[in-house]
Amino acid sequence: MKFYDIIPPYSADYSINHYLCLWEVTPEEVVGTWEWDELTNDGQWYEHKILPALRAHQEAIRQRHRIERDGNEFDDDKDNEDDEQDENEDDNEEEEESRADKLEDNVLAAALGKIHS
Repeated sequence: MKFYDIIPPYSADYSINHYLCLWEVTPEEVVGTWEWDELTNDGQWYEHKILPALRAHQEAIRQRHRIERDGNEFDDDKDNEDDEQDENEDDNEEEEESRADKLEDNVLAAALGKIHS
């Protein structure tokens, strides 16, 4: 509590061994909600209701992550192809500029040669 600058509402002795736990449960993390009375009617409510829902929830999350990952891999492949194409275009532009510069130099040299001749 000292770390978060929280003033203890009780005496110092009361909260000596207490910790403040901060966390958030997002809607994506919620497996489900059940009525307690409905659950207690089944002696194996955890095995019959909660575990199957938890497993289905975890599988749905794994599927969603697989789809996102596969989509990202596709995007990454496309990005890599685009990067290679950009590099090739840059190389071609540099070669064309180099050829144009050489041609310009040759024309200039030829013109200067004729002037000096």
